Amino acid sequence: MEIMKQYYGGLHNHTEYSNLRLRDSINKIDDMLNYAEELGHKVIGFTDHETVSSWIKIEKAAKKHPDLKVLRGNEIYLCRNGLNAQNFNKENDKYYHSILLAKDLIGAKQNFEISTRAWMRSYMARGMRRVPTYYQDLFDIIGANPGHVIGSTACLGGALPTQILKGTSEEKLEIWISQLDQLFGHGNFFLEMQPSNNKEQIIVNKKLYEFGHKFQIPYIITTDSHYLKKEDRPIHKAYLNAQNGDREVDDFYATTYMMGTEELESFFPYFTKSDLNHAYESIQLIADMCEDFSLMKPLKIPELMWRPQEYVSTEEKDFYLSKIPTLMNFLTSEYKSDKYLVSAVINGIKHHPDLQNDEAYAALEDNLQRTWESSEVNKARWSAYFLNLQKNIDECWNAGTIVGPARGSGGGFLLLYCLDIIQMNTLRETTKTYPWRFLNPKRESVLDIDTDIEGGKRAQVLHHLREVYGEDRVANVATFRTEKSKSAILTAARGLGIDVDIAQYIASLIPADRGQLRSLDQCMNGDEENGWAPIKQFQIEMNDNYPELWNVARGIEGLICGSGIHAGGVIFVDEPFTESTGLMRAPDGTICTAFELHDAEEVSLIKIDLLSVEAMDKIHNCIDLLCEYGYAERKPTLRETYESIVGIYNLEREDPAMWQMVLEHKINSLFQMEKQSGINGIALTNPVSVDELAVLNSVIRLMASEKGAEQPLD
Repeated sequence: MEIMKQYYGGLHNHTEYSNLRLRDSINKIDDMLNYAEELGHKVIGFTDHETVSSWIKIEKAAKKHPDLKVLRGNEIYLCRNGLNAQNFNKENDKYYHSILLAKDLIGAKQNFEISTRAWMRSYMARGMRRVPTYYQDLFDIIGANPGHVIGSTACLGGALPTQILKGTSEEKLEIWISQLDQLFGHGNFFLEMQPSNNKEQIIVNKKLYEFGHKFQIPYIITTDSHYLKKEDRPIHKAYLNAQNGDREVDDFYATTYMMGTEELESFFPYFTKSDLNHAYESIQLIADMCEDFSLMKPLKIPELMWRPQEYVSTEEKDFYLSKIPTLMNFLTSEYKSDKYLVSAVINGIKHHPDLQNDEAYAALEDNLQRTWESSEVNKARWSAYFLNLQKNIDECWNAGTIVGPARGSGGGFLLLYCLDIIQMNTLRETTKTYPWRFLNPKRESVLDIDTDIEGGKRAQVLHHLREVYGEDRVANVATFRTEKSKSAILTAARGLGIDVDIAQYIASLIPADRGQLRSLDQCMNGDEENGWAPIKQFQIEMNDNYPELWNVARGIEGLICGSGIHAGGVIFVDEPFTESTGLMRAPDGTICTAFELHDAEEVSLIKIDLLSVEAMDKIHNCIDLLCEYGYAERKPTLRETYESIVGIYNLEREDPAMWQMVLEHKINSLFQMEKQSGINGIALTNPVSVDELAVLNSVIRLMASEKGAEQPLD
């Protein structure tokens, strides 16, 4: 009697992260994991289109499903070696889909390396970024150390299915199969069938069955899920239709959703139960071969290039050790960065006369105690972080940009001034700032120092940093755009063919509160907690006039729909990025991490913030004009020129004429004061000192707790 085995689970599934380059999937990770368990699956594989960006999110979500084996992979675009924008031939060249599943941590890093190569050589064509993986990449990376990645032939867009339908000779196909089997290591390469009533898919399924038995290559069945359930197909179809350009949205995707055993088997009347059991056993085999590995790492600060330090004599060292005792902890530490920091601090004091006093020594002692204690708590050497930043700031100046004096809580940490990371000596300021706001040893968190640079020089600065540290050691931080409520309405309407004017009218009914759009649910049903009633006209349009628009918009709201780069975040590493993540390119071609900021931090990738600030450009222009017209003298370096002319301790801060200019709004780019709230605040308070301006700046950043309540400035 035939044993009735169950479908073990799909190994080829797409999430919303497949939408980074093109609208593709409406699946969300948590929904897929929940539904997989509901269907009785024991394993699920995530294989987004040429991206590993979802991998940390998947790992975190999987912890809530201990009985479900969760695999991570990538669906790459395999092509001939050397293919690029210039030599692409649309008659002969194809981007064949191919599945790579990581069996272990080594396999994950191999996936990162393959993905990174594809993105680094990527190019724009017909409005979309193409990300080709060469066969040579597989041989270089997987072939050099096989057994850590599972490969499968993917969907009808794969190389083998395409050649089967093209009528390529079995002799040639046998050579291809044999090469791939050897590449991955025998037992790690699988033929992939999919459920469908599509004639081409049926032809391919039957041929793969033959090849599997003929060449002793196991086969599996996957659903290539792009939406969750069969009833979600209209939403998915409309979502794909919303993309500009020609797109197959109907026949191929008719069965690309997660299925239970009975429904899956209904698409294979031409196979026996024994044939299907073989596929299920192969899926279970893959699940058993794959480890439950973690990508997450404890916090580790990279050791980058550091500023060369001047020689410190024994007498000098002894003197400063007596004034700042905690320096001894660093001097006797086993860590190189701790020892190096001692010389950096002493040299900093020597170069800053305003630090050569007992008050400064006491403040530096406090800062170093905090640094030491926090390093122990976080098991990370903040000394390396400070030394990295010191060199980063030096190189920003060397790149030709003005660097802002200080921003945020770091202004209260005298050690940063000592190391030339900031230009503000908190002891010389009358507005009090406190070191504990920047570094509290009891708080387990990553330090964060924002640095202002010229917006017009940002690309120049990043280019210089890559020249100094290495092209493969510097990357921006990725961000991911999502379909907000208004864009969900517009996207859904476009996919359904609803007139754009109507769509824009309906979208205009969605209000924003303090810059935040209300969700579709809040518009339809109200929000009692926030005191928001349902929007009646919105209800009429959705319920009575365009119910299909409501269904689609609600189904796609919140989906990832593209990528970008963090406004200021830049990550530096002392080992290849592919030890922790992949690299991608933003739409403008900028190299960035595959992981967004919080996921990058989970794998111990620590950003520094280089914020583009227009005021820095204007200050630089002002300095150039002053020098050009003979009002100031240009020094050997930009840093020295800046300090001599507009260094914050070379400015006259009390000049009544300057404060009259503030009142009359004659100072360009006065931080936060060029906005209407700042203009109103200056008119109300008439500040005549930096202290008063700082208080005003703090007040206008506050919000009333309730809408319509008295504002702080009132």
